[in-house]
Amino acid sequence: MVTEAVADFCYAGAWVTPVPALVVDRQTVVFANAAALRLLDYSDASDLVGQPLDRVLHPDALVAEMARREVLDVTGAPLRDVPTKLRTRTGAPLQESADVFPIRVRSTRLTLFTFAPERCADRHCKPGPAPDLGEFGRELAAEVLEVAPTCMLIQDLDTVLFANAITREYLKAHDRSQIEGRPVLSFIHPDGVLATIERVAFVFATHQQMRDVPLKLKAVDGGVIHAIGDAYPIRVNGRWGALITGNLVRRGDAQNG
Repeated sequence: MVTEAVADFCYAGAWVTPVPALVVDRQTVVFANAAALRLLDYSDASDLVGQPLDRVLHPDALVAEMARREVLDVTGAPLRDVPTKLRTRTGAPLQESADVFPIRVRSTRLTLFTFAPERCADRHCKPGPAPDLGEFGRELAAEVLEVAPTCMLIQDLDTVLFANAITREYLKAHDRSQIEGRPVLSFIHPDGVLATIERVAFVFATHQQMRDVPLKLKAVDGGVIHAIGDAYPIRVNGRWGALITGNLVRRGDAQNG
């Protein structure tokens, strides 16, 4: 369970992550982040959130969606690379491949769809700021980041605030407390400390993204992890942080990193 302050950062992070994320209940759209809005050619989340499912799911896909929901409810396991027929803002069909996750916020069962980030890279619409979905929205965002199929880590200038499940797995952490609340440099290999300090300083000073950054990390067990990451500045109540997303390239060990 994250604190209220960290939940605010999670909401900001879920909004800016390049992974398109769409959350629905059985009847309506509950959440769509900026990348999902770009994918579907929307510029304002209020035009989508609260709307019926057929606003984003093509009518041809609604029966399949109900069948998927039953599978998710029974198994509790995500479905990978699911062919999904969507509708854009203009009603045009859009065929995509989605990873589909069952999530629960409080007592509400929801379905999260995530899509490949590059699928919305060429979209020209620019969504506005994140809508305020209140405390429920912050809890939802933390859950979206938690189950996301790519590494998601949120930090302030020097401390890890949040690390999702796949990040904890990569860093060999068995518990959140082994990562969250600890200094960022605890997880940077000594070879990469100076470069990391410079990159963090750049993101926090310029409030600009950094893309495709090679990372040499240190796991909880001392093993070495080579990854490629992106950094996205986020601001909550006047306080700056950064969302770090990344993917594992290869593992080494403490002697032969």
